[in-house]
Amino acid sequence: MTFPRDKVLVRQVSASSRVVDPTIELAISEVWSDQLAEAAARGLPLADAPAYRLESAAERDGVLELGLTLEPYRVHSAMKVLHRDPRVRPEHHDRTFVADGLVRTADDQYLLLSTPKVTGVELQLVGGTASPAQRVLETSDDLFEFMSQRVERALGVQASQVDVLGVLGMVRLEVGCVNAVFDVRLTVRADEVRLRPGSDVVVVPSAELGDFLAAGPAYLPAIATLL
Repeated sequence: MTFPRDKVLVRQVSASSRVVDPTIELAISEVWSDQLAEAAARGLPLADAPAYRLESAAERDGVLELGLTLEPYRVHSAMKVLHRDPRVRPEHHDRTFVADGLVRTADDQYLLLSTPKVTGVELQLVGGTASPAQRVLETSDDLFEFMSQRVERALGVQASQVDVLGVLGMVRLEVGCVNAVFDVRLTVRADEVRLRPGSDVVVVPSAELGDFLAAGPAYLPAIATLL
């Protein structure tokens, strides 16, 4: 089921319900410090700032209702390392809200990105962490425009060439974040996109997408279940 713009409701939640444990917070600080040093050594962008946290997601009468609050980005970054720590429980997770586009081009190709991060090279959909610094999310229009902006920036296309059709579903990653997966269409061919520096594009024919995702790393097999 796809939720179009008029079937998505965004509301603000006053505070995060993430459980704050002094032991876990110390571990987060230590990992974050190491990540900052690694990013500086490799020339990779990394900075802390408020990010949106998904407090709740529910479908009611055909409407997808999303409750958002704020959480420091450093928690999400550190949890990529700490999520396997036996001291870390689900209530410690950041639940950082990520908008991810399953992008289909005019010539029936799907585009994914291979991007180096401080935690390693990640194969992922086109999108990224939502934060007020990039766009304040108060309505479904804000959310859909944010998704479009991420695609425009990553693929070097114009707003008029991007059509965000709707939310296909939500995927919770083992590292602690939650990804909203959008159905996104481009009016340009795969060979017409222009990537920003630092990422490589992975082109997958539409007929092969399901098998490609199912055999992929990290959260990609979960994306396949939404098709």
